[in-house]
Amino acid sequence: MSEGTKAILSKKLAEPPRKKSRSSFSPEMVETLCTRIGAALTLMFSAKTYVTQQSIGVEPLPDLLEALADPATGAVLSLNDVSDAGLMCLDPSLVFHAIDVMLGAKADDSAEPAARLPSALDDRLTAKIAAHLLDVFAATCNQTIGEGAVHDQAIKRLSHDRTALEIARGKADFLCIRLKVVIGRGGRGGMLELHLPMTTVDLIGQEAGSGASSIPLGSGPWFDHMRDSVLDLELETVGILHTEQMSVAEISRLDIGTVLTLPRVAVENMPLLLEDGRDVIASGELGVSAGRRIVRLNKKPDEKFFAPAHMMQDISAKVA
Repeated sequence: MSEGTKAILSKKLAEPPRKKSRSSFSPEMVETLCTRIGAALTLMFSAKTYVTQQSIGVEPLPDLLEALADPATGAVLSLNDVSDAGLMCLDPSLVFHAIDVMLGAKADDSAEPAARLPSALDDRLTAKIAAHLLDVFAATCNQTIGEGAVHDQAIKRLSHDRTALEIARGKADFLCIRLKVVIGRGGRGGMLELHLPMTTVDLIGQEAGSGASSIPLGSGPWFDHMRDSVLDLELETVGILHTEQMSVAEISRLDIGTVLTLPRVAVENMPLLLEDGRDVIASGELGVSAGRRIVRLNKKPDEKFFAPAHMMQDISAKVA
């Protein structure tokens, strides 16, 4: 690490920003992140999982991309309404062992990772792991940096092409956190990397303490009436299985028995919208339970939509 990089990192990690009581990415924050990721993966793999910090530093984007495996396994992150706000990367060894264990292999048995091309099943399970770890990262930021530091997060896409992971221009500086993951007693695991542009690091620090809503405090009959009206309001939700564009000629040929094919992804990711069809509040996977068709949510409902109602509940509890 160069002297210039050390100076930048020292400022970002050690010096608290003015008008803030805590710096953003402190050593304590990273330690807490390791602990929480280890606990989350232990539950996911049903095997004790240890996560330790291997390195942390500031690197230009071309250097960190060059260090990734080829093909890479990288998830592009969206944070606080900012697209391309960061990268979460898993090395081939971690992908192999994580999926192997999730598919039933014994975590305590040692095994050499087999070289193989990425598959649709690998991507689907890896995306689930990444989404789960992103939620852990957000919760850790809100706990150690300040409430509201990360109030909106999502996996934007998963890619194996390193050029598709160029989420910033030129030689933008990134905070690079590399963690070693060990699953079970067999030594399975690999490297998990979190790469955040310095602009994202600054944004997270600035958002801390601001919260996700600015509803003023209130009390009294009018406030109570409005709160109860909002919380008891019934909204119709609509699940959209698939939409398809058709020409007038194609529509005119529709008849009883016409077969319309659905893409496989239609049952895996069904958006749930409000009745006006404009706002997606959650997404789910179509399935069957006890002989009935169901939709199982595969992602937490959009907190931005529910935040005002939750804020009103909190205010009501404080006033009471």
